[in-house]
Amino acid sequence: MTTATPVQRKVTRPRADALRNRERVVTAAREMFVEFGPDVPLDEIARRAGVGNATLYRNFPDRDALVREVVVSVMDRTSEAAEQALTETGDAFAALERFVHVSADERISALCPMISSTFDQFHPGSGSRARAGRAAHRRGHGQGQEVRTAPHRRGCR
Repeated sequence: MTTATPVQRKVTRPRADALRNRERVVTAAREMFVEFGPDVPLDEIARRAGVGNATLYRNFPDRDALVREVVVSVMDRTSEAAEQALTETGDAFAALERFVHVSADERISALCPMISSTFDQFHPGSGSRARAGRAAHRRGHGQGQEVRTAPHRRGCR
């Protein structure tokens, strides 16, 4: 009896211009969500990003997907800044200070109301939470000790 072997498909990487366009959409969305709130028309986000509507919808099938990506990218940048500060200085207070400053620069408080309605903290795409746990484990914090960042404590579940 012969068994069928699965055909391995070559995984294609997105083109450099496609990656740039995706990042432009995320950046424009973050700016507009902060400026105008979560109900800003997606067409306006595409216009500000300098891409067509099709590019936006190719990358993000709906508003929730775009909101999730914006929130994850902001949380990633803020947690990376805190981790980098801790690595560079070894001082937890300096890491916290950098986290607070980056959070303010990113206008994280304007995004918090959007998080609670569309963001699932246990979604596989929510990398900040997983990365924070791994970083704490590397630094020798106890097993089962949860690491939470400020936005998780203040209405951003």
